[in-house]
Amino acid sequence: MASALSLFESCPGQNVLLDAAEFRILAVSDGYLKLTLRTRDALLGKRLIDAFPDDPADPEQCGTANLLASFARVKATLRKDEMGVQRHPILDPVTGRLEERYWKPVNSPVLDADGKLIFLIHSTEDITSQIQ
Repeated sequence: MASALSLFESCPGQNVLLDAAEFRILAVSDGYLKLTLRTRDALLGKRLIDAFPDDPADPEQCGTANLLASFARVKATLRKDEMGVQRHPILDPVTGRLEERYWKPVNSPVLDADGKLIFLIHSTEDITSQIQ
């Protein structure tokens, strides 16, 4: 499994491998780390929604709820779910400030040989430059 995780981590794109039960981060691609200003150690084992919570100063932000709804759709249909554009600022660990970001996430199922959901792949693209 370790070599498979290393392969996932080095694949192009901005991807996160999640367990299908609690959506805990099992592996993170290098591109995702660069995009989100995080380290692998800071993310592994955390639930994705805990690693990137909503902005507490913005009561209208609903990124976490939207993400959980998308995960539920993937679990129910066993099909890829392309989310609409999401506004979700991220904390810059160097400056300590929230940076305004817009994302286009896609959540995909990974099924075992029997068609049972075992993982989800969360992929995202930062489209902030296209919005602002």
